[in-house]
Amino acid sequence: MTKTLKNILLLLCILFIATFLLLMISVPFLLAWEPDTIHKDIMVTAISYGTLAYGGYSYITNR
Repeated sequence: MTKTLKNILLLLCILFIATFLLLMISVPFLLAWEPDTIHKDIMVTAISYGTLAYGGYSYITNR
């Protein structure tokens, strides 16, 4: 794997981690805003992004 490709993939993993954190932080505010709606799809998306980012980072850095 070339160094440029590795850096691009690491950047994508960082982007997924940032999206994961943003979604996890926003869920309590969304629940307070619409208490009768449970945002399960946002939680599932955040958890899948976090898992994808962790797996990609582990694969790229061989840890």
